[in-house]
Amino acid sequence: IGGVINLLPGTVPDNRTLSGNVSLSGKSNSGWLGGSLRLATRRDDYYVRIQATRNDFGDFRVPGTGSFILPAPASAAEASHKVEMDGDNIPNTAGNESALSVVSGMIKPWGNSSIELKYHQTHNGFFDYVGLQHESTRIQHQESERDVRIPSQKVTNYSVKNYTNRYFGTHKLELALGYQKNISREYAPLSDRTGNRNSDLIHYRNQGNLELELDKNVITANATFNPGGTGRHKLEAVISTQYEDNKTDGYSHILPDYYKTTMGGAVIHRFTISPRWVINSGLRADYHMLTMQESLNPDPAFGDSIFNPQVDKTYFGNAASFGINYLPSDNTIIRANVGKSYRIPAVYELGAYGLHRHEGRFERGDLTLKPEEAWQLDLGMEGNHSKIKYMLSPFVSYFTNYLFLNPTAHLRPEGQVYKYQQSKALLYGGEASMRLNAGNNMQIQSSAEYVYALNLDNRMPLPYIPPFSTMTRVKYRINDQQVFTHNRLCLEGKWVAPQNNTVPNELNTPGYFLLAFTAGTTIQVNDRKADIKLIIRNITNEKHFNHVSFYRRMRIPEPGRDYQLYLEIPI
Repeated sequence: IGGVINLLPGTVPDNRTLSGNVSLSGKSNSGWLGGSLRLATRRDDYYVRIQATRNDFGDFRVPGTGSFILPAPASAAEASHKVEMDGDNIPNTAGNESALSVVSGMIKPWGNSSIELKYHQTHNGFFDYVGLQHESTRIQHQESERDVRIPSQKVTNYSVKNYTNRYFGTHKLELALGYQKNISREYAPLSDRTGNRNSDLIHYRNQGNLELELDKNVITANATFNPGGTGRHKLEAVISTQYEDNKTDGYSHILPDYYKTTMGGAVIHRFTISPRWVINSGLRADYHMLTMQESLNPDPAFGDSIFNPQVDKTYFGNAASFGINYLPSDNTIIRANVGKSYRIPAVYELGAYGLHRHEGRFERGDLTLKPEEAWQLDLGMEGNHSKIKYMLSPFVSYFTNYLFLNPTAHLRPEGQVYKYQQSKALLYGGEASMRLNAGNNMQIQSSAEYVYALNLDNRMPLPYIPPFSTMTRVKYRINDQQVFTHNRLCLEGKWVAPQNNTVPNELNTPGYFLLAFTAGTTIQVNDRKADIKLIIRNITNEKHFNHVSFYRRMRIPEPGRDYQLYLEIPI
């Protein structure tokens, strides 16, 4: 909410060198086996980086759970119906992923430019909470902990990106161009509830029981011009545009076909009053055009006759911020920022209609939703002294129309209905962290996060808000030996509070405490180094629930104890 993620190109390798590494990983809980190869080389002005990755994993395991409850409203009879499971593994959660990226770039006196090609594919199963009610399906899932049966998903992503920095004296022009294609296919057992879709049934069964396909294409172009600043003033101008289209296929429905165009611009100003006082300000405006195609129900005898009508919408919004930084000393900074944010409803918030299999719920959008606007105030203080570093950052946000997904008491054959709604809302909370150097070889880190969300229309909490949590980590470094260097040990404790600020049809979640341990070293033989790290997560095999997880509603806890081993060998 109101945040920015700035993705930067990777580092440029040294000239006249060929470098790289092989990374291997293993995890006991899911039988994870993974490996990655990275190579990089540079010849004068030109360089290339290549990385290939492959990971395979089986069903994950949870502590002592012999049954689960169907995801349903608390008032429904299904909410008390237990389904038996054999063993501690969660069936059909296995999968694999493959990735390949190639980056080629050049560095010239006028600037630099790079092009990045990426391919990424995942194939994984969905927890079959419907099929597991039948003994024959349970037997099939028990045959292997590593196979992927339907319901399942295969996602393939291709992308091409170009980054260019062009210098004109003290001026700088940054260009970022990109194209991305994402194909998501979901497969599930198909059935004709009313006998009116026999031809569709045959067609999609011949495609491997294709339940849903989303084929999305995105073209993005951003430009940032920095004139270099004059004296105490620094200015940046940003323009951006994006085109997105989505085509659908399959026996089921969740989103309509749509296309969207966004154009926007921003101005960012930095004014240095003195070495101790700095003012940052910004203003952004965006124009959005959205068209959603009409989606007709192929079987009007089941459900609404029209999933989505034809929709053409335009939005114009603006966002602004103003902040003051005060540096009372070289190692302390105090910040205060006030801003207005603006976000148009996403397509799924407007037009969703169907089963969201990732979350096991039937989602329903609302075409009357308005853009989300908020006024925000955040404060911050950071200090970095000889033995201690700390950070404190409280915030408060007032939303005139906060967008959220609300669980209802309505149950369809596909699952519990969740509706996108909006209301006035107040969110406040903050983050705090501290790092203490307790001697030459020991370091103590601690952090805490908290957010409270209130629906101002009905004076109730907002649904699915993460609970208060704290983390404390103690690191200890062992002196270097002849072969083993950078020896380190770490013990981490995480405490998560209960979450009882819930809405109807949302479960309360008990708190928990987790322990994790890490040991690492670098093995050096001559000029060769290999880094090895062992991590043990959930040491005590604590049975705990993630409040915002899909599995929480079915009373399925989070993964149990997990031994993880990482090895990185340089080339």
